[in-house]
Parts: sequence; C-alpha cells; structure tokens
Amino acid sequence: MTSTVINSAYDTSGNGGRKLVRLNSGVLVCGVYDSTNTKNRFYKSSDSGQTWIAIGNVLSGSPTAGFALVTNGTDVFVAYAYGNGAIKYLKLNLSSSDIALDSSAINIDITQTSAQSISMVVNSAGTELHLAVSTKNSTYPNSFNIRHAKGTIDGSGNVTWGSVEQLTLENSSGYDYKNPCIIIRSNGYPSVIFQYTSSSAKAIRARHKNANGWSDSPSGPSNWLDQVIYSGGSSYDQSNPCAVVDGNGLIHVVWHGKDATDSSRDNTRYSKSTDGGATWSAAVKLTSGNTEDNRWASISVNKENNLYVYFSGAISTGTTWNIKRTNYNGSIWAAVETLTNNTGGLDAWNPSLLDAKTLSFTDAPVIYSDKATSSVKFRGTLNQNPTLTLTSPADNLVLAEGSTLQIGGSATDSDNGNVVTIKYRINGGTIRNIASGVSDGSTPLSFARDLRYSGKRMWDGAVDVAGADLAENTDHTLAVWAEDDKGGKSAEVTRKFRVVWNRPPTISDENRDLGIMEAPPSVTYTVTEPEGNAFTVAEKINGQVIRTFAGVAGQQETITIPHELWIRLEPGVQHALTIEASDDQGMMSTRTYTLTRFVDKIVFSMDYATMSPETKDFFTTDVAAKRLLLTPSWDLPPGAVLQVEVCNNAYDEDPSWEDATIVVKLNRAHLFANETKTATEWGINFRIRIEQGSATQPVYLKGIGGAFD
Repeated sequence: MTSTVINSAYDTSGNGGRKLVRLNSGVLVCGVYDSTNTKNRFYKSSDSGQTWIAIGNVLSGSPTAGFALVTNGTDVFVAYAYGNGAIKYLKLNLSSSDIALDSSAINIDITQTSAQSISMVVNSAGTELHLAVSTKNSTYPNSFNIRHAKGTIDGSGNVTWGSVEQLTLENSSGYDYKNPCIIIRSNGYPSVIFQYTSSSAKAIRARHKNANGWSDSPSGPSNWLDQVIYSGGSSYDQSNPCAVVDGNGLIHVVWHGKDATDSSRDNTRYSKSTDGGATWSAAVKLTSGNTEDNRWASISVNKENNLYVYFSGAISTGTTWNIKRTNYNGSIWAAVETLTNNTGGLDAWNPSLLDAKTLSFTDAPVIYSDKATSSVKFRGTLNQNPTLTLTSPADNLVLAEGSTLQIGGSATDSDNGNVVTIKYRINGGTIRNIASGVSDGSTPLSFARDLRYSGKRMWDGAVDVAGADLAENTDHTLAVWAEDDKGGKSAEVTRKFRVVWNRPPTISDENRDLGIMEAPPSVTYTVTEPEGNAFTVAEKINGQVIRTFAGVAGQQETITIPHELWIRLEPGVQHALTIEASDDQGMMSTRTYTLTRFVDKIVFSMDYATMSPETKDFFTTDVAAKRLLLTPSWDLPPGAVLQVEVCNNAYDEDPSWEDATIVVKLNRAHLFANETKTATEWGINFRIRIEQGSATQPVYLKGIGGAFD
C-alpha cells in the first residue's frame, strides 16, 4: 500500500534514518522538514498509514541537524536543533491540530554554537531517552563532536533530562564526528554509531557505554568505548550510518561509502556485531559497482528477525534518485529491488523505515520524499491491531467465598489468517491465556472463562492466578486484551472488583412477627456456613438463653419456648425470640421473631403423671379425704368467669371431679361426695380455670394454699 502523508515534497532525511514511529495503539506518527518555512512538521495516521493528518510543527533554525522522533509506545518524543545549536525537547500532543508547539519545548543544551545532526532512542522499558547530537561549541569550535544526554520518563510520560556529556573531544579543522545514530544494546546501555572524517582516516565508528567498560579510547570520557566498524582509509568517505538491534540482541548497521574497488560511486554497506559491539563482521556491500550511487540507507528488523534495508539509488550523481530495497532472511540477502520509477530529476529519496521489531511485515513501512508527486509518501503493509469487546464481568463486583468471576466477550482481527490469543491478568500479575483462534478477517472470536474466588485467592481451575491473598476493602483489577501472532495488540479492557474474606452464617427464613399466640410457638430453621467454618447456635427469648449447641450445616432445627419460660412472659407485650449463629472467625448472624403472648384464661392443675414422688407425698392420703379447703391468692375483677374442681381419688385413671367453685369463692371447705377409687391409693387434686369473660381489668392468680382432712 502506498499513500500520501502530505502534498509537499518535504525532507525526510536525518535521525539515523528514523522519522517514522508506531504507538502500541497502532497509531503511526512521522516527521518531516519544511525547508521553505524552516519548520519540522508532524503527522499521524490512525488507520495503518492509509490517511494522515497534521498534528503540529516546531520552528528550526538548523535544517541540517533536523530532529529526532521516538516513542515509548504511549507517548511520542521529539528533540530538535533550534537556532545555531540549541537542542530542545517536547512531547507531542497527538490530539492537536497543525499548531505551533515551540511554546511547550524545553531546553536540553543551549551551549552549542552549531548543530550538524541529531538522533534519539528509547529503552525497551520505556523509561529512558538517550540523545546523541553532533555539534560545535566554544570549547571545541573547530570540529563537530558527539554529545550525549539522558532523560528519565516518569509514569505520566514527563521527561527529566540530566546533564549533557561530551563524548568526543576533537578540535582540529577537518576532523569531525557526524551523523550519529544512537541505539540501546541488549544489556540496556547505549551505543552511538557515527561517521568520522579526518585527513588520515574516514570511518564508521561506535562508542559503547558499559557499567565496567572495555579499554577506553585515550581521549574519550570514562566508560565510553571506541570501536572502528569500517575504515575507508584516508581516501574514501563513509557516511550516514543507521543501526538497529534485533530480537536476539545482534547489532546491525548500514551506511554508504566508497572503496578502492568502487571508487567513483557510493555503495550501501552492512556490518553486524554478535557480541554487543565488541567486534564487528567484515563489511558487506549490498550494492556493488561503479554503475550507480546508493546512499542514505535505513535499516529495520521485524518480529522474525528478518532485516530490511531501504536506500536511495541513482545511475550517477545529478540523475534521478529512486527508492530501492533489499532484505535478509537469516541466510542470504535478496536481490536489490527498485520500488519507484521516477525520472527527469524528480527524485524519490531519503527513505526512513519504521523500527518495529515486535511486528511482522514483509513490505516494511517507510516514508520518503517524492518530487514526482510533490509529496511525502508512505509505503508498507502493517498488521492491524485486534479489537476486544468485554461483555462480562460487570465493573465493581463484590466476590465472596465460592463466587465466580465470569470473563466473556469477543475479539476481532481484520487481518485474515492471524492467530488471535485472548489474554488476561489480575493486578498486573502473570499473563495467562483464555482462548485463541484463527481470524477470517471479519467474524468475531468469542471467548469465555470462569475464575473462582476461594480461600482469599482467585483460581483458574487449579491454578492460583493472583499468586497472593486478595486484600479486603481494596479494588483489584482484571485486565483482558487480545494479541495476534504478528505483534498486534488490542487496548486492555479492565474491570474492578473487591473480595470478602469471610461471611457470617446464613439462617433460613426471614425476620418476621409471629403474631398473638396463646401457646408457645414452634419454628423450624436451618443454618448454612458459606466458608464451611465451624459455628455455634444460640436460641434466646428476650435475651435469655433457651439452649446453645454446635451447629450442623443444613440440618433442620426447631426453636420453641419451654413451658416454665412461657408462663412467665408478660401477656399483651411484644417479646423477641432470636436465633444467633456465630462462626469460629467471629462472624455472627441473627434471626429474630417477635410475638405477643395472649392470655384470656388461666388454667392451673397438677399433673400426677409427671409429678415427682416427693410432690405426690404432699397430696396422697391413707383414706378418702372428707373435706378440702382451698385458699387462692388472686384478683378476680367483675365479669371474670371462675371454675374450681376438686377430687379425692386423684390416682384413678378417671378421677371423680366435683365442682367446688362456690365454696372456694366463699373461702369454705368442700365436702367430698365420692367414696370410691379404682387406684391403689387415695389422693387429692384440684384444678382452677379462670376466663376473662367480660372483665375489663387484669386477672391474676398469685398462689394457692389450703388444707384437707
């Protein structure tokens, strides 16, 4: 695919062949130099390079030095030369239109008198920027030298710059260090690769920073180490290095230059280091011969560690330049291919490749200046990021023991044939896969996974996915996203959730009023324990314990009020019958029933079947009793209905009950009429029944005394 970035043939050279970057979101950002207005201009594409919009510009008084453009995947950083040699920095506002951004720039270095070129790189963690610039200053006014600065990126994308280091110390006219290209080696330390020119030596060289260092160059600062990658001797210039570090840590560098064999034309050359820059392979000419010039090479590497080199080629100096390329698949370099067909001096030149070793591509993304169409062109085929829709879980769920966190949704990848994997993690922990599938370019790939919360941990089957106890009263984060096998990644979708470590036991039924009752209630219930902890049950009436026992989860129990407690409950007022279940972790739940004891009669009698032998002795007689005097203590308001019955053969299966109501009310003795029994013994018993009747005042039976003979 080829598209137009801007309909002006702006300059795309410089920055070590790096003026095109890609964010994790898939947004592309590029920068070019507008020589007419002396501005560095920036553009972005949100559709993999199909369309572009302007997002800002900065003035530049040093067009040769240009600017450097890098990204940490989230933010885009720009360093540029301004005026005679001041080095400035800013973070691009990607949502802005084409506005001047100079007011947001800060100074990195204002002590230079001239700037020749600039390069910048970000480390793999996205926490450091390293800047290399070729400048002159009042200390070394006769030579261009290399200077280095390090910036620290905070979590908000803001950069704090440290002091600038002077890496080379040349000060002789005609002796220069130019066109630096800075990289970060696999050990995390930077290297600067540059061209060196003097009357006696013309070379591509590198300086590497290391914690302990190698043997340092005699004139260089401590810990910066000097290596010659290729020397053209005293006669053959070597220019414009561009370097990249692949996924295995190998350093690859390309540049252009002449040699004794091809002394009249520049050829694109290549070398690599497999030991972090300590040694370099013999240079390989990717083009050959004195038939055309090949310059301004840019190199990139993809996810599969295949190398791509794009450069400008012309039959001879002064003829039309075109974009050409070759690639290396790990064993051989492909034949050089011409990508443009410009003629008549309408050049296509200065390619700047995307350095994106996490992506798969075969048509490497590149921008270049095209005079034939008076534009800056983008060319390349980029993998589209998948997209993800998360339908569950809901946000801010609260999970208790045994709860399920259901992860569900779908992912879509517009690239047919991509393998898409849905991934998740808890609280930024270990990344785990949910599902994967092959995209047909349009059909969503559904996914579902149930996580289970138990024992303070989150489980995916038998796997502890959180790896630690999940704290209570704290927001935890589930992140879900999709990745394809070409390095594309969707935005992460997050959900917050909280957990409850322990819940109280659960008592069946619900709090309710049992109403007005004439007899003790009898209510059945069960208790369950969500976490399976041991628990104890206490049954109470008005706070007084009826019974306590060790609970059995799910077992039916019955709560009632014993007779001796029931008859003591004051009638006409509400009472509380409660069940309390407490687990061994200190959690308790309560079920409460309210009730009102209703009494419209008082019935009192002695049950000979259950009386103790001692009590029976008081009422057993040797012969049939003749008289019985009962002296109750009571309050009988008008309208109350009284019945008193007595017997002298209480042990009989069917005693002979005689009415004694009148004589008791008159406080006289009752004369028994009965003279027979069927039991072996004689015994006295009595029973009293008082009904409220029409009485409007309370009725009380406080006690009974008496005598018999």
